[in-house]
Amino acid sequence: MTMTAFRYHLTFAAGLALTGLALSAASARAQESTRIELGMDAMLARTTFGNRNVSASTTTFELPVQAFRMGFQLSPNVWIEPTLGLRSASGNGSGTIFNFDLGLPITLSTQPSGTNFFLRPLLGFRHFNFDDDSRTQTNFGVGLGLRIPVMARLSTRFEARFRHGLENSPLSEFNEIGLLAGLSFFTR
Repeated sequence: MTMTAFRYHLTFAAGLALTGLALSAASARAQESTRIELGMDAMLARTTFGNRNVSASTTTFELPVQAFRMGFQLSPNVWIEPTLGLRSASGNGSGTIFNFDLGLPITLSTQPSGTNFFLRPLLGFRHFNFDDDSRTQTNFGVGLGLRIPVMARLSTRFEARFRHGLENSPLSEFNEIGLLAGLSFFTR
């Protein structure tokens, strides 16, 4: 097994372990009727890649959906939220980018009938597979957002997010500033 394959398997195993932890925490609270938030978000992002010697940047707009999320309420103010996203590209070559994030939205205001502000730290894994090469890049970040109720069990959700990706040669480190807008559906 090559070092790259080992890193991919290790990163994938860590992601599965974190998901398992999230689901077991949710199932432990299921007896208490855990509230679940299902959502999808569009995103406008500015990403800068590189290091001290070389840099580049891109602006992306992903509509209608860049990721799906499922949040499990652990307490009145804390949620655990796995998020999955998939991108595909083709041209001179072809490839896919698979994003997995594990966020921990912390509600800063707890007014169920009004706007709820939240802080969302996250740990993410971005897996690139282009032609015959694949790499996984670890990233972390934080978002600040708000949920605005539209009607019973439906809210709009807006978030401003910063994310930093760690270097994993040949992938350079990156910084991303994103604006997300989406819908959230609640089970109760």
